Amino acid sequence: MMRATLLLLVACCLVDRGSTKGNIHSTKGKSGPLCGNKRHCLSDVRCSRDRQHCVCPAPLWGNGKLGCVKEGDGVIYLEADPKIRNLRNETFSLMTPCRYRILHYKTPDNKMLEVYADNALYKGGKYYVNKAEVRFHVESDTHNNLALLIEGKAEKGVYKFRVKRKQDEDSHWSYPATETFTIGDLTIIVSFDDINNFVLVNADNGFGFRLKFRPAEGDREFQSQIPGMVLHIDSSMMDQIDIKDGELSAEPSGESVRAEASQRKLDMQDWVLFLTMTNVEKIDSDSEVCDSVYNDFKNVCKDEKEQIKAIRQCSSIYNDQKFLKCVVENKMTDDFLAELYLHCQRGVCGFDLHECQLTKQKILEKTNCNLPRRLHELDCSQLKGPIPAESP
Repeated sequence: MMRATLLLLVACCLVDRGSTKGNIHSTKGKSGPLCGNKRHCLSDVRCSRDRQHCVCPAPLWGNGKLGCVKEGDGVIYLEADPKIRNLRNETFSLMTPCRYRILHYKTPDNKMLEVYADNALYKGGKYYVNKAEVRFHVESDTHNNLALLIEGKAEKGVYKFRVKRKQDEDSHWSYPATETFTIGDLTIIVSFDDINNFVLVNADNGFGFRLKFRPAEGDREFQSQIPGMVLHIDSSMMDQIDIKDGELSAEPSGESVRAEASQRKLDMQDWVLFLTMTNVEKIDSDSEVCDSVYNDFKNVCKDEKEQIKAIRQCSSIYNDQKFLKCVVENKMTDDFLAELYLHCQRGVCGFDLHECQLTKQKILEKTNCNLPRRLHELDCSQLKGPIPAESP
């Protein structure tokens, strides 16, 4: 009996530990209990009595599948495929294959923090976050800028993370030999939650900020451990930071994203896509075609009215669910979507008949998919060709 008890104790206490090989850290944790539609809670969270909700342990609150926080803290959730819940508790979809900024704030002593995310297409035509970039800036005599790029992917229950960095004037990403970084006199720490399969960025010191990120499993459509990101701002910083209007995160006491869309009489999804394009200040993604989409959005589309017109006509390339599912089934890449959007945008903003026709032609030639709804409704013949340059 004693031997059986000892074996049981040993079995209960075994925990999957992560491992690091080369530049990749792997985890294969089981997370917490299954709850509500067979989704795992976090390991320190319980399932409600009706087995429907993951309940954060008091006095914490929040999303028991992704992250619990203290009362008064600011939190942004980027959950599943993906939906953002911002600082005003608004929820909306972020359907784009190109990089977008989630958070941007400054402190009274001129420290600045930015967080960007990249989506990738997965089974079922769903987007999930597969990269996070955090940029830090301080006023200092040494090391003013630090950027950390975190890439994540998962298959068969194994989660793999890779961290890269840029410091100051670096032009290329490098693999760090440490998980502790300095900027000015501040320390940023990267660590891993091997049980819940997260990479963690701790910038409490000076920024009052923490990030956690879990990628999606690419070999299955159903995700038992919810993929996403948690952006956590300590309550001590919430009254100090400055967040401008027009950010996806919103400012708790400022104008809501939903109200801004309503003022412009815009579909919420179109307005969110508009914000993702206008808020990318320094284009530095891994996708040249996405960089071209953003450049043309700001330079070929001559004003906000024209930019919004292009989004209205072209956005279904990014968010028509049937089309996305068909694109994945045809094994087309995220860049293929961005390329289609680029041609469509050039057609609408440049009044270019050829670019408009090329968008539709590429879909029909490279896939067996039906045209996304709004693109199908776009009459290319109404576009009269590129507008000639004005005479000097």
